[in-house]
Amino acid sequence: MPTGDRETLDHYRKQLLRRAETIQRRLDEVTRAAREELASIKDQLGALDSIRETPEEDDERRSNIVDRRSVTLTKNFKTVLIVEKNPDYTQALVKQIRLAGLKPIVAVTGEGGLRMAEECHPDLILLEVELADMNGLSFVSAIRRNPQADRVPIVAISPFPHLKSKCLERGCDDFLLKPIRMIDLIARIRKFLH
Repeated sequence: MPTGDRETLDHYRKQLLRRAETIQRRLDEVTRAAREELASIKDQLGALDSIRETPEEDDERRSNIVDRRSVTLTKNFKTVLIVEKNPDYTQALVKQIRLAGLKPIVAVTGEGGLRMAEECHPDLILLEVELADMNGLSFVSAIRRNPQADRVPIVAISPFPHLKSKCLERGCDDFLLKPIRMIDLIARIRKFLH
């Protein structure tokens, strides 16, 4: 600690107080972010706990479709095509979309998603940008070239914020950053479907 005249000590004290305030602000931001993340995880866990699959359903999900009943379309429901590689995250999305009164259709690969978009004519596509078999941006380009699906709203999701501008430039209608609060996701979906 420096020693010296009163002015120097006051200056040093002010610097320490400013550093303490900065650290407190950062701590508050981290705490807020952690609480939001925890709330999102609890939402996802609740959705997963309410979905119990039989081994046959689990095999079906891994082969491209989470639930064959979701492919049987009825005119009463708006359909949401979920293209997501993470099965746990997919289950949470399916649960929330069903609770919102919508009909989920699921593909775990880009190719499967393109096929489902052609066969099922969804009202909205929820797209994970980082897919196992293709880049999500390539998926968007393929959808936008298809005259039957070129007007379908696409909401991109990714844990990487730097992809937002690329997704919007390529033709996505919206972008959500993972982890997604399910209430925000449903609000965005409803915005496009109404």
